[in-house]
Amino acid sequence: MEGAIKKVYLVVFFLYFASLQLWNNILSKDYSKIQYIIFGVYVIFIFTYFLKSIFSKNRYSTILYVLILIMILYYIFVITNGIEFGNPARMAIGINQYILYSVSFFVPIVILYKELNLKSIEKIFAILLIINFITSVLAAYEYSTGKYIINQNQDIGEIYITGVNMVRAKVFNGSYLSLGGFIGQLAILNLYFLLSNKYKRLKIVFVISFFVDILGIVSTNSRGPFVATGIAISVFFIIYYIYIMGRKQTIYKKICVIILAFFVLILILLGLSYLTSYTGNVNNQVLNYLIYRAKSIFDWNSDGSNLLRKYYWISFINLFRRNFLYGIGISSTGALVDTVSIGPTESGVLKRFVELGIFGAAIYYLFVCIVFVSVFRCLNKLKDNYEKKIVIITLFSAVFCLFINDITYQIFENFQVMFFNWFIYGMLVVMLFKKEKLD
Repeated sequence: MEGAIKKVYLVVFFLYFASLQLWNNILSKDYSKIQYIIFGVYVIFIFTYFLKSIFSKNRYSTILYVLILIMILYYIFVITNGIEFGNPARMAIGINQYILYSVSFFVPIVILYKELNLKSIEKIFAILLIINFITSVLAAYEYSTGKYIINQNQDIGEIYITGVNMVRAKVFNGSYLSLGGFIGQLAILNLYFLLSNKYKRLKIVFVISFFVDILGIVSTNSRGPFVATGIAISVFFIIYYIYIMGRKQTIYKKICVIILAFFVLILILLGLSYLTSYTGNVNNQVLNYLIYRAKSIFDWNSDGSNLLRKYYWISFINLFRRNFLYGIGISSTGALVDTVSIGPTESGVLKRFVELGIFGAAIYYLFVCIVFVSVFRCLNKLKDNYEKKIVIITLFSAVFCLFINDITYQIFENFQVMFFNWFIYGMLVVMLFKKEKLD
């Protein structure tokens, strides 16, 4: 009975957060009241199991206890920071962004700890990929038709080339940048099934799923998520080669792979060089637009959005220098410019340092560093457990995708993205530190 309740809880909140803005649109004026009830159930369920885990017979590893304590310390610092600066509106939003958005981290640890094994993780991956596939298809629909599914999203993307006016897909997210990050992170999960030995007959399904997800990212016209996803995929295959393929190969094969990778890198660099120097036009306006967007990734001297991003970075770095220790207060920067924010930092990393100061940001990145270092220590210790290795590599690459995205966009302000990101963090931590066998 308890196991069935957990499954229902998980699926319901997966579907809820995957379509967050849809519920906002359907419920309209009554949404805020209903939202409090939904969030209350969500948090109370986690808190109940958290208390239960304290008195249970299950004993976590020492490092897992340390990570939990760091998260609690981080929450205490955030609340203290909010009280210190005495702005109730900022404090309310800041507690949401820094605390409520991240509590899904505890779901795998305190609710699913007993049940979480390789089979259950595969089922969770499959559910997330179905959600991502549907989201990507809807994103492609918005992009190709120029029509938003939710009426509240009706604003047209910027005109970059004369005569081309492209809609940037948002689907159920509300932000094309955040949607790109959401799709990109979950797209990484396809790689597990593509490389797992258990799903050889279904590989074509996951190949299609992967390319539909990439189309979904393209449909958002967001450069940051596209680059972050590309980097995360590259990191996945590098780690996969080092810890799985490389250990089975002779020195001769390793040298061949390194040489091949070197030539592929040269070809990529040559392609990028040609792209950035290309000044012509193609007959297709949409393709011409996409080429322009790709070129603009490397244009930091004349591209308007990149220049604005540089301006914000310099301005907020200077602000951080003047408020080095404790920052300027939670939620004092970000997208909510008309309410509590003095402006967007255009970087989640910079946002944390500006708002929390060196102390608060150090607590957060201490957590990240411990998890990332533990990934490689665990992979070194594992010998022949192929499935566990590839699950860890997949989960790490997924959170690393958002880690990269967070450098150039304050993506942790988005509840939908952070719910799934922190849930994946929780699964990764359980895989790393669970003492019982996961098979």
